[in-house]
Amino acid sequence: DCVIRLRRASESGSSTLTIRVVDPDDRPIPRASISISTGSSSLGTSFSNGRYVHHLSRAAGEGAVKVGISHAADAEGKPLPLARAQVEVPTSQTEVTIRLERSEPVRGVVRGPDGAGLAGVRIELMTAAEPGQEQAITNGTTADDGTFALVGATREPCRLWVVAPRGFLSPDPLDVRPGAPSLELRLRAGATAVVTVLDPRGVPLAGATVALDDVDLVVAPGA
Repeated sequence: DCVIRLRRASESGSSTLTIRVVDPDDRPIPRASISISTGSSSLGTSFSNGRYVHHLSRAAGEGAVKVGISHAADAEGKPLPLARAQVEVPTSQTEVTIRLERSEPVRGVVRGPDGAGLAGVRIELMTAAEPGQEQAITNGTTADDGTFALVGATREPCRLWVVAPRGFLSPDPLDVRPGAPSLELRLRAGATAVVTVLDPRGVPLAGATVALDDVDLVVAPGA
């Protein structure tokens, strides 16, 4: 959710859309990522100082401009506790102001089989959509004691993925809600498989791609 202020274009139209992004106190966001899509094109980039000017076509039938804001950060690049936003702007507008809402963090700790916190484990936060339709919200890594805190999600449920380091098994993704009690995730130790790939003559095959899942060993030739 966000607050949007629009200014109508002049009758002659305009080839630019000025996008201003502010925090709940109307202060410009120092840094953020922006995605823009129309009926004929799309792009993803970043901007600074709370302002981005996009050049667009005013062709009839192009429809609304979809603007997404994410990964809000301060001038040094440190994430700000602000939720991402996505809005649609009529092509008749020349200016839009998007006010980001405060975001509650998703907190937790990742532990190994012995209960000790694991440092440097990658955590990914995605939208809670159907498999294959999730969208990335943010990501980060655990601190020295295994703790993490990710910001940028809206109040809606989202999905948390843990990318287990070498020697551990990745747990199933979890549906979580920002601001909920801290999570505790314990990784299981995984076995190490030593695989030798042979060609039909029994000669070791270089450049093969090996994928291992819970049941089958799948080998696909590849450079």
